[in-house]
Amino acid sequence: MDIFSLWSKVLGEVQKSDPQYYEVIMRGVFPRSFENGVFSIMLTGSGPSWILGWFKAIYEKKLAEIISSLVGSPIRLEVVVQGQETPAPAAPASAAPLPESFPQPAMPPVTPAPQAQAPVSQMPPAPFPEAPSTPAPDFLDKVSRGDFQHADLPNIQDKIREQGKEPMHPGNLFEPAGEREEGTEQVEDQGNINRQFTFDTFIHGPSNELAFKAAKSVAEAALSGNTDSRTNPLFIYGPSGLGKTHLLHAICNYIHDHAPKLNVRFVTSETFLNDLIKSIETSSMDKFRKRYRSVDYFLMDDVQLFSGKNSSQTEVFNTFNVLFDNKKHIILTSDRTPQDIEKLEDRIKTRFSSGLIAPIEPPDYEMCSVILLKKAEHDHIVLPEDVINYIAGHIHTNVRELNGAYNKLVSYAQFTQQKITLDMARTALKDVIPPDAKKELTMEFITDVVCEYYGVSKASVLSPGRPKKIVAARQMAMYFCRQELNESYPNIRDYFKRKDHTTVMYACNRVEKDLKSKPGIADDYQKIKKILASR
Repeated sequence: MDIFSLWSKVLGEVQKSDPQYYEVIMRGVFPRSFENGVFSIMLTGSGPSWILGWFKAIYEKKLAEIISSLVGSPIRLEVVVQGQETPAPAAPASAAPLPESFPQPAMPPVTPAPQAQAPVSQMPPAPFPEAPSTPAPDFLDKVSRGDFQHADLPNIQDKIREQGKEPMHPGNLFEPAGEREEGTEQVEDQGNINRQFTFDTFIHGPSNELAFKAAKSVAEAALSGNTDSRTNPLFIYGPSGLGKTHLLHAICNYIHDHAPKLNVRFVTSETFLNDLIKSIETSSMDKFRKRYRSVDYFLMDDVQLFSGKNSSQTEVFNTFNVLFDNKKHIILTSDRTPQDIEKLEDRIKTRFSSGLIAPIEPPDYEMCSVILLKKAEHDHIVLPEDVINYIAGHIHTNVRELNGAYNKLVSYAQFTQQKITLDMARTALKDVIPPDAKKELTMEFITDVVCEYYGVSKASVLSPGRPKKIVAARQMAMYFCRQELNESYPNIRDYFKRKDHTTVMYACNRVEKDLKSKPGIADDYQKIKKILASR
């Protein structure tokens, strides 16, 4: 297999596993050579100016793992910046054993760019853009170090009381007094900015750290007046109920508190569309464009709703271009990546993808537990540990549902004048967590719980694959099947589709050893055990 055929497969895997990064990798990363287990790539001048810092912080190790999996053996990734002779140090791929074969990408091979057909010696000497004079955002540095710390929530009751609870309309709140156009109608149904939705009240961890740090970095830019091209536009995506809107409110609140003279407009895509239609009907497009294009910060929620609305997409595109050309901040949210939004013009997808794309993923069990604990501390409520385990063990895919369950439990306790206990929680939340949700302990059920905890699919755990995270989940599930069910090694072997029962013996012995020597593994074990007990 030649290097360009291999690179086409690499691009296919990137598109399949991390579609939000596909365009960046395809446009900014170029294969140079593959000799003696060293795969050399070049970061070219065709990519975004921030690609070097982003690549080193976020994707270098992941790309090495993809290439290693495709070739069937560990490789060392060598990173060269175009115009520089010395390779940048790169992390080798994981030393964990790799599968003998790797499934072919589902997409057809990507045709390499024209310059990739020529030998390396013939590549045009396009200079790599100089690194920005300003330091990289703090969130990039911390992500690269794996510094994922949960927020410590202060008691914000006094703050809220001091600031008041007057509703704040995003369409007019942040416009400087005396600068609003007389006679301009306010956009209807924009909702209110929630003063409790701040960066301090946003619980963050590995599932949402990048989005949180990026949003905070964008908000803090209001103090300096600078717009970082690396985070403009900022596109935050993830399923409903995970905190995307919270971050938009937090940005607005931060600017209101620290730079109130800035003009900020926060709308939903539905509000934008309704306002556009109304402006067309009343022949007031000039006022509409002035309203949306003469701002310092433009925030729009749920942009996936523009799918299929071709006439409206033109106005979105033009508004985006005006703001971007004037170096104004653009923050967007969606339930999917720009490339995954169907019936959206390619030019708009490109615009949405031109900055930083930050995912928000469902919280894990630990993060849900922290959220419940912080809410209880804020409300001065004693929430027993077994109740936290019970709720977090059953509701850990949606923060909004988690908050709903908590509020329902607290309200039930107040109305009935009962102390919060596990039995009371089961009664109060019976319509949220059905009583029959407590399942019989089986190998299948144990595997499901372990997979949920580690954030991996059950199919991958039962497959021959050996990525580090998959192996850890598989070994832990085997260990629990042995300890909790006293299943025989052959039965566990058959369920997990292993070739030999000695694999199961090795896994159990390995976990047993790690429980004594690795605090992180021991902590995972205890948390999984609590989840199993709560069900």
